[in-house]
Amino acid sequence: EIYQCDWSSDVCSSDLALQILKKQNINRKIVNLIYPLGIVINRRGEVLLLATLSMFIAKFYNVHIGLYELSIIWLISTFSGAIISGRIIMLASSFIAIANLIGMPVTTGILILTVLDPFINRVADTVNTYANCAAVTLIARRPDKHKT
Repeated sequence: EIYQCDWSSDVCSSDLALQILKKQNINRKIVNLIYPLGIVINRRGEVLLLATLSMFIAKFYNVHIGLYELSIIWLISTFSGAIISGRIIMLASSFIAIANLIGMPVTTGILILTVLDPFINRVADTVNTYANCAAVTLIARRPDKHKT
């Protein structure tokens, strides 16, 4: 049973999820290793969100996406995922860079990011919490082939 107490707060949902996992007879070492590792590995999907948004707007405005443009989208999306700053500021500034480099309108992407970010953030937090809990449960309950 997974609870999401505040969709806009990873800390709150993570703390509650950790408490619930520890009550499920799952080895604490596995919970304490796998759950935080899942949070670090899954950087809330900024890379995928930025790349998808860029491709969507480029196709919407009939901007040609060749190898050069695809490389620009991939590089900026990947590197911006490693930046630790405000989520919307990072996404908006990265999108502006992509839009300017491949020649597509900036305002549509910024508007989409500004309006949809609170909803995307809530869904992303819920999905990440559930995925981390599922990973911990699957890893902890896998059959141990080395037992005799």
